Amino acid sequence: MKVTKLNIIEEISKVIELNGYGNGLVLQHIQYDEKVNDEYDYQIIRQSTHDGTMLFTKNVIQEALTPLMKKESCHVDYVNKGVKDISYLVGNITVETEYKVNKQVDTIKIPVKCNYTF
Repeated sequence: MKVTKLNIIEEISKVIELNGYGNGLVLQHIQYDEKVNDEYDYQIIRQSTHDGTMLFTKNVIQEALTPLMKKESCHVDYVNKGVKDISYLVGNITVETEYKVNKQVDTIKIPVKCNYTF
């Protein structure tokens, strides 16, 4: 298994740029903190099995980032408690790649801590 760590702020900036919104942009509600890699509320985990084409790996990374970018990721217990806003502290994106016969399996993990405004 191959494990790669990616800077989440850079990856979010790439997604924003690919969607035509400009180069080098960041989202204020997502902040990076290395400590979150070890102490998090939950992880966003996505997996993809494919033929090894890098486009599929990039797509699954974007799929994992989207709920954070749209402020749609939170603990289910807080949904009905009147959350007015949410911000995130996140760690690195971990890409675990396994190679099997004629296929590649990528598992994306993003550690997340939430800050809620009620």
